[in-house]
Amino acid sequence: MFSNMKLPSIISDNMVLQRDAPIKIWGWDQPGLQVTVELLGNVAETQVGENGKWQVVFPSMSHVGTTTMRVVGRSEVTIHNILFGDVWLGSGQSNMEWPVKNISQAEEEIRNADYPEIRLFQVTQKAELGPIEDVIGHWEICSPASVENFSAVSYFFGRSLHLHAGIPLGLVMSAWGGTMVEAWMSRSALASEPRLRKALEESEATSPESHQQTLQEWIEEQKIQDPGDSGFGRGWAATDFDDAQWETMEVPGRWQARGLNFCGVLWFRKEVTIPGCWEGKDCILSLGPCDKSDTTWFNNTQVGAMSIDDNEAAWSIPREYRIPAHLVRAGKNTIAVRIYSHVYAGGFTGRKEEMKITCAGAEGASLPLAGDWKYFVEHNFGPSTHRFMPGLPPGAGNPNTRAILYNNMIAPITPFAIKGAIWYQGESNAARSDEYEAAFKLLIASWRESWQANFSFYFVQLANYVANMDTDTCSSWAELREAQAKALELPNTGMAVAIDLGTPEDIHPLNKQDVGERLALIARHQHYGEQVEYSGPAYETVSRNADGDIRISFSHAHGLCTARGEPPRGFSILAKGQSVIDCTAVIDGTSVVIPCPGAEAPFELRYGWKENPDCNLYNGAGLPASPFRAVLG
Repeated sequence: MFSNMKLPSIISDNMVLQRDAPIKIWGWDQPGLQVTVELLGNVAETQVGENGKWQVVFPSMSHVGTTTMRVVGRSEVTIHNILFGDVWLGSGQSNMEWPVKNISQAEEEIRNADYPEIRLFQVTQKAELGPIEDVIGHWEICSPASVENFSAVSYFFGRSLHLHAGIPLGLVMSAWGGTMVEAWMSRSALASEPRLRKALEESEATSPESHQQTLQEWIEEQKIQDPGDSGFGRGWAATDFDDAQWETMEVPGRWQARGLNFCGVLWFRKEVTIPGCWEGKDCILSLGPCDKSDTTWFNNTQVGAMSIDDNEAAWSIPREYRIPAHLVRAGKNTIAVRIYSHVYAGGFTGRKEEMKITCAGAEGASLPLAGDWKYFVEHNFGPSTHRFMPGLPPGAGNPNTRAILYNNMIAPITPFAIKGAIWYQGESNAARSDEYEAAFKLLIASWRESWQANFSFYFVQLANYVANMDTDTCSSWAELREAQAKALELPNTGMAVAIDLGTPEDIHPLNKQDVGERLALIARHQHYGEQVEYSGPAYETVSRNADGDIRISFSHAHGLCTARGEPPRGFSILAKGQSVIDCTAVIDGTSVVIPCPGAEAPFELRYGWKENPDCNLYNGAGLPASPFRAVLG
């Protein structure tokens, strides 16, 4: 079966073993052989089972400094540079996966990331069917070279704990962007809840043929054909076209976030000044992703195009087009971009840093293109009211197949002892918040069962996102945040509020430092004995006095204040059969009082109840209040 003994990838050089907890060491070898493991003077022996697997368990121990471990079976392996400390698992979707190199102040953070007692383990993404025995990955010492592609949230969380607690930290990262919570749950957990079980059974019954038919039906139903380019013939890409009557829009950003709440076709124009030393040299025009299709001109000559008809992922692909040398002239030049979007968002949807012109012959010199562009609406298709596109069919290669990521990226490492887990996910479940409450609690409980430990589980509540897309009465993201908060009913959990850290135009906020620090505050208080405030103001009760005034009481409200000393914002009332009424409010000690004599009960009191709410309540530690709603009878 094995020519040599095999250890799992997570048991390897530079690893961190969980201090003060039983230590499981396991692997594979020839059935019937004796395996001996030596660690810190302790010796454990076992026999390889008929299935080729073996495992030994050491009692809890600790050690200061590095050590080695010797494993002898059919072959002999020595694991070097081992530390004892705390091991934390990080998981979720893209905001947990988001690397240090793509955040704000990335260069400085990477340059200073020299922490030899922080070790990093990245689980390679895999979505295969069938049982998986091991993950792919290896431990690395935290350094500028190793941290740039590692999870920013996990790194800043671990760095804070390491600096404040003074212990070695092992950070295990297992995340995948765009994934729903059900992919990270075991099949048995999914089958234990009726609604989740029904979706699981339907997913398992879906054939590739039926999925293809559903996808084709969706395409035919949703597709609004491009009526055709009427602008180029009218000179909209020409350098001498007078665009003084066109409106101005700041890009990048979805045009829906700029007040244009419809799908259609927009033209964009920008005049750029090319330095004399670039004239007659090839350049690269970088625009970031254009959602969905684009045609791009430079000085009235087409230099590139990408269509959603040819590539269904075109909406997410950064555009990079070569500008031929003969088009590049010193002085004024004109870029024109025609963007077609028939569903969801539209426009330039990347990061500011992605929008630029670079000159290959000028040693990487570049001209930034983010900022104000002129635009004109060529075609207006009306608001997007379409249902979501069916994803990949369930099965191998689809990371959103139920239980597949648990099987591939969680279950194989569950014998490895951990201190706790941090989690940042929910965006992909925002449309199903009613299911998420049950699913998220089940995920936490099932992971603890898999590890056979009631470990700490801390999570990030969804940040603010999607400006100008809120409705008066409902908000899918607010409801998802509420579902996340319900997990605090489970013991040994904590929630980091990020309602002030988001970016309306970008689902990936670049400030991951504060996210990691807020998660670390919870751990520092609950596990490392520090007397630090770890939560923002948390809703406790609401009451009403004889004058009709509403009083909302908060815990964690020492020094209750607003961000800049302004009146509290974000409070509203929804009475039966009425629209939402925004409320004035005042702070009174650890409470907020809303003068509201005219509101008739029952009604629903809300705070921050939008995708991107304007709310400003904090405590003296600078931590924000979590959004909430409560019924006042």
